[in-house]
Amino acid sequence: MAQDSIKVKYLICGAPNTAKAEGTHLTADPTGETDYVGYASGRSAVVRSVSDPKDVKVFLEHKAPVTVVRFSPDGQLVASADEHGTIHVWNRVTGIQKHEMQGSGSIIRDIMFSSDMKFMMVGSEARGTFAKAIKFPSGGAAGKSCGGHTKRVLAVDIRMKPSKQIIVASEDFRVSIHKGPPVGEYSTPKVLNYHTNFVNDIRYSPDGTRFATCSTDRSICILDSESHEVLQTITGHDASVLQLCWSKDGTQVISASSDHTIRTWDATTGSEKQCIKVGEEASDQQSSVVVIPKTEEIVSLSLDGTLNVFDAGASEPKTKLYGHSKVPVGLELVGDTLYSADYMGKLVPWKVGEGSKTTEKLFNGVHGPTTLSAIAANSKIVATIGMDGHVFLIPTDTLKFPEPIEIKGGGKDISIASDPVDGAACVVVLNEARMVAISYDGSILAEFEFDKGHRATSVALSDDGKEICASYEVSGGAGELLFGQIEG
Repeated sequence: MAQDSIKVKYLICGAPNTAKAEGTHLTADPTGETDYVGYASGRSAVVRSVSDPKDVKVFLEHKAPVTVVRFSPDGQLVASADEHGTIHVWNRVTGIQKHEMQGSGSIIRDIMFSSDMKFMMVGSEARGTFAKAIKFPSGGAAGKSCGGHTKRVLAVDIRMKPSKQIIVASEDFRVSIHKGPPVGEYSTPKVLNYHTNFVNDIRYSPDGTRFATCSTDRSICILDSESHEVLQTITGHDASVLQLCWSKDGTQVISASSDHTIRTWDATTGSEKQCIKVGEEASDQQSSVVVIPKTEEIVSLSLDGTLNVFDAGASEPKTKLYGHSKVPVGLELVGDTLYSADYMGKLVPWKVGEGSKTTEKLFNGVHGPTTLSAIAANSKIVATIGMDGHVFLIPTDTLKFPEPIEIKGGGKDISIASDPVDGAACVVVLNEARMVAISYDGSILAEFEFDKGHRATSVALSDDGKEICASYEVSGGAGELLFGQIEG
């Protein structure tokens, strides 16, 4: 009976993993039957609809952080790989695992099914076997590994027609082209050196006759798959180009860059067709982009994990999908707004009862928290404390980050008065050695230091801001509660 007493209404799934100056692989259902996208989120693999937030499947069998997710060509299976080199293949509808393979002895950076689903390409950080083809579903080697690289491989792709071919992109500034799969024992790769920095992504056109690459050198190149001639060298981005994709009809290439933009290019002439500036903040740098075949919508990924969904040709996103890719440290419900926070400092305001919809106003500002230990809120402010001791008292009417208040010794817990009286504390911050009472204007009203050998664990403040309770551990393991009145 108890198991049925709480009904799940909807799930707000995790946001994609991102890292500064690195691309993140997104994938879309290639069949055109759904508007699903897939991505890695922590140790989870996520497949979700971009139009229906409740339509989501999360795969949780990985033992290490997931690095890449790919759909099978028929859209029925999903493959996800992780930092331990393990590949799990699971049913897209049920989430049930079908196969498990050891794809590499190191971190896998990219995987790709062949169109006939007999092979899979793996790009990794395993020295000596940075890229290789394996048989699907057995996981056995499909010929020798794809040589030609001296640093980790960031992206791979594979085509079966008009002839079998594998393309590989690496941090050694090189692109390699291989016959196969399987890769012959005595075959020699064609190695190209036309980029001058990391080659972050590589993708075949829909018909396989061309492929495109993008690089930290800020350029995009389009090559003929047979002659390996560079047909177009496209410049225009003001920072690293981290990921790219082709339009459904193969006439355009869409790129994502650290310069905060998503740009669309004519694949024949190299001319720029559209430039979308997603934002101005560091968190708005664009880490990935993918086109959904069913709707031809463009989905881009911001550095803060936000998925931006654009109609084809639109300059503003019609939808933004938010979430956390790091472990949440707290939730605070104030009226019909729920504030969530994760330990890397990301804060999101949600509309209660409306699925994954956020409030119209989001947290903003240049210098927000970089670590978080706890969060508290009332109708006037959202208060946070980080392990670095920085306290942010963020007004709920603007949600703009103010200058932080620094508390010596870092921070562990925070509590807020729901309706403080004049002169009373608004917030009390706690670390293992002391607690500090703070007013709305940020001034420190009072401090209390715990006895040596006592380790504080949590704190609570009364509604009027006058009474306080703190818990702490006494040397030897006993726990005690301290009740007091704030004077100051």
